[in-house]
Amino acid sequence: MNDLKKRAVFLTLVLVLALSGLSTRLLFVQVFQHEHWSEIAEKDYERKVIVPTERGVIYDRNDHQLVYNRPVRKVVADWYQLSDYRVMVSGVAKAKGMDRDAVIEEYGTRDEAVDVLFPEYLDHVARTLAPSLGMEESELRGMLRFDKRREVVIARSLNKAQADDLKQLLREQSITGIRMENGEERYYPSGKSLCHVLGYVNHELKGQEGIERTCDEVLSGEEGYRYIQVDRRGNEIAEYRGETKDAVKGESVKLTVDLSLQVIVEEELQRAQEEFRADRFMAVLIEPFSGDVVAMATTPGFDPNTREGERKNNVLTDVYEPGSTFKLLAIAGALNEKVVTPRTSIFCHHGYYRSGKLRIRDHHPYGDLTVSEVMMKSSNIGTYKVASMLGMNRFYDYVDKFGFGRSTGIELSAEASGSVRKTGNLIDFSRLSYGYAVATTPLQVAMAYAAVANGGNLMRPRLIDSYIDADGEVIRQTKPQVIERVISERTASQMRAILQTVVTKKGTAKRAAIPGYNVAGKTGTTKKLNMETGRYYDKRYITSFCGFAPAEDPRMVCIVVADNPRPRDDIPAYGGTVAAPVFARIMQRVLTYCDVPPTLPVDGQVPAGVATR
Repeated sequence: MNDLKKRAVFLTLVLVLALSGLSTRLLFVQVFQHEHWSEIAEKDYERKVIVPTERGVIYDRNDHQLVYNRPVRKVVADWYQLSDYRVMVSGVAKAKGMDRDAVIEEYGTRDEAVDVLFPEYLDHVARTLAPSLGMEESELRGMLRFDKRREVVIARSLNKAQADDLKQLLREQSITGIRMENGEERYYPSGKSLCHVLGYVNHELKGQEGIERTCDEVLSGEEGYRYIQVDRRGNEIAEYRGETKDAVKGESVKLTVDLSLQVIVEEELQRAQEEFRADRFMAVLIEPFSGDVVAMATTPGFDPNTREGERKNNVLTDVYEPGSTFKLLAIAGALNEKVVTPRTSIFCHHGYYRSGKLRIRDHHPYGDLTVSEVMMKSSNIGTYKVASMLGMNRFYDYVDKFGFGRSTGIELSAEASGSVRKTGNLIDFSRLSYGYAVATTPLQVAMAYAAVANGGNLMRPRLIDSYIDADGEVIRQTKPQVIERVISERTASQMRAILQTVVTKKGTAKRAAIPGYNVAGKTGTTKKLNMETGRYYDKRYITSFCGFAPAEDPRMVCIVVADNPRPRDDIPAYGGTVAAPVFARIMQRVLTYCDVPPTLPVDGQVPAGVATR
């Protein structure tokens, strides 16, 4: 009996001590560690919500919106909610037509069931949502397995009706962990126009090409955030207000391009594409005194809204041997160094020149030509002899000064720098003088001609005019930039006069003529180089024309390049027969748009301001 009492007393003491310890622990936790455990509990239901910024707008020089944002709804998957045991039970129960208790009985408790239940719930989510989101089940299922990151966007660009339908579907199928959020998408209202200049963004609204990429940092702004608390179903508890940070809107960018002029260029290139069936056409329009790029186009293009089409900006990325448009450098350099005048006579050997291993041919047999006529007739022999009079090293210097062999510095990525074969070899030197042994982009050639048009200054091409803040105020203005003076005013004036002779009945570019205006420019025709074999194709050509108007007071410089044109009706594939007429059609519309009055009689009418006697 005494033993039983002792045991009872002992057990009672043990129980009292245990309960006392538990009570002490509960008191300590609830009183002294209350805040600590409350914070942990709150963290389980606390969410950081990103407050999206607004990406800046892109404008043309006339403040037309080229790119802006429009509101959409996006679909976000929340890993914490998707992996909640109660959420999974409800979803799987709906998918299998069972009640919750039956699912719990079949799969077991949380710890026992999670490894099997979670994949089945994700299968249910993917199977239910994929058709509505236009996705394959496997694709959506892969997106939902996002390795415990808090959330991932699984769909964007839903309109209101689509979002409402999806919400209804989520309710009907007992799916929790998927929510709608307000978002925005980038919209390009002009479609393909200016596509290669503007570029595009990815799904995260990060610039991938064009100005969208160059100016991504300033356009993007800065995201904000706010901390919220949610209940077990993921609904926000309105009374809770955590730490917040306001989003900062991105800056807007104003370009030098003119959308109306861009459309003119694109329309004429498309017309030329159909007419001459080239692999591609390229064109750039430059204001010579500022270096402003007012239009830049290449065919084919793409739609930045869908990204369907050719996204490569060939004007900047493709290099080619420019041919006779490059003769500008030898003639301008020799005039600038005063080793020749426009009237200096050059003997052109009746179309065939031979010296040692050097062989040069002209398309037509010429005897004596003046320097001006060498350019007008596009004599390879004459150009080489002028370059020889200038001297190899000085000629190389002018090639460098005019910007060849290096990028122009335009505010776009992926610009090719080109290359110049300055080997000191006489054959390479001769070929370089008339536009072979050099790889250029159309933009480089256009900027060289702009230097002649503006009086001798090589300009950096300017594509960005200014940056604008969220209040519409200009916060940074870019300025035209002179890289260096390459020729004197006098030489530039001489070259403008020489280039005018090319666009006459006796020159190679009579089809570049525009009624009512003096036009100056030069044709170029080269065989196309096979980049794989290093040899020239037999019947593939690069044809071009670069010029400006009015010649006496240039307003615009334009280059047109055709890659492998295939004219109909036995028209030869030359710069004068393919690129020159396209230039004329573009420039005539440009001058009309810019209200540049004619300076020559048109159809018997004398324009205002032209003296007669």
